[in-house]
Amino acid sequence: MTDDRWNAFITRVDPGEPRAEPVGGRLAGRTLAVKDLFDTAGVRTTYGSRIYGEHVPEGNAVAVQRLLDAGAVLVGKTNLPEFAWSVLGASEWYGSCGNPAHP
Repeated sequence: MTDDRWNAFITRVDPGEPRAEPVGGRLAGRTLAVKDLFDTAGVRTTYGSRIYGEHVPEGNAVAVQRLLDAGAVLVGKTNLPEFAWSVLGASEWYGSCGNPAHP
C-alpha cells in the first residue's frame, strides 16, 4: 500500500507483523481504512482540518471499535474535505482526492 496516486490517505498505519495465531471475528485479518472523520485510538485524526493536524484521540469511535472487535486491521485514515463539508473530495490542507474512474 505504498502507491497513493489518488491522494486517498491522510494518515497511514503500519499494521505490524502478521499474527502467528488466527484472529477471530467475521472480519478476521481484513484490512480497513476509515474516513479521517472517525476517532481512532492512538492514531492521528484530523477531521480534514489543519487545526486538528496533531490530534490523537484516546479512544475509538463506536463504529471503528466494532470493526476492530470483529477482527479488522486498520491500515490508514482516508482523505476528506475539512469537517466533511463537501462530497467533492477537495481538501485545502491535505490535497484533493483523485477519481480513479475519471483520472
